[in-house]
Amino acid sequence: MAAFANPRSDMPKSLPDLVGKISLNQGIISFYRGQVPLMLLLTANQSFKFFVYDKVHLGFESVFQSKLQQTLAASSLSAVLMTTLMYPMDLCHTRMSADMSKKKSVYRTDYKNKDQKAAALQ
Repeated sequence: MAAFANPRSDMPKSLPDLVGKISLNQGIISFYRGQVPLMLLLTANQSFKFFVYDKVHLGFESVFQSKLQQTLAASSLSAVLMTTLMYPMDLCHTRMSADMSKKKSVYRTDYKNKDQKAAALQ
């Protein structure tokens, strides 16, 4: 039954098997590839979102009498503004991640000799 569900023997059969194959073929560092741009994107997004929310909330004090209305309007408008501003950066991050996954990793260290490493990186 397992052979029918997974006809290719090189396909991972479970999560631990997948993790083992990735770490063996690409190295441990491949699990963390792309994390620095993602952290920069998330940090910029949250800091600008807080700044925009604060400014919009102060601007809505004279428009709305209720604190709940001010909060809802400010959070909605700041979310729309931040999505509009940060979407291009998020799209770039997604495209870069997709492009990186198709390339061979340069972090693999389990080569038998230098010729095998040079052949694998070509």
